Amino acid sequence: MNDGRRAKMERIEKAKSTPPVEVTISEALRMHEGNIKVKGMISAGSDKIEKMITRVFYRCGECDAINELVDYRETRPRFAYEVPSFDLRQKKCMNKCVSYRHEL
Repeated sequence: MNDGRRAKMERIEKAKSTPPVEVTISEALRMHEGNIKVKGMISAGSDKIEKMITRVFYRCGECDAINELVDYRETRPRFAYEVPSFDLRQKKCMNKCVSYRHEL
């Protein structure tokens, strides 16, 4: 097991062992991982909710470092369908790791 895989497993175990954090529905929709408890309610008449992306990162499969791909903070946030797809096999980690197992 390499360092990146080990760090990922540690993050998962840490999320399981910590008590859930209470967040609103809008905050939960923006999150991608974590142990959370949602407060609030989605009513039947709610409009479709789409994620807005301000920055795109990937996590290195070898060293578990977080690398930034795109930053939309200076302009408007993008819808998920507006963000281009990335070939992570061609991306280099900031620590010069060579890995084909980067995670977006």
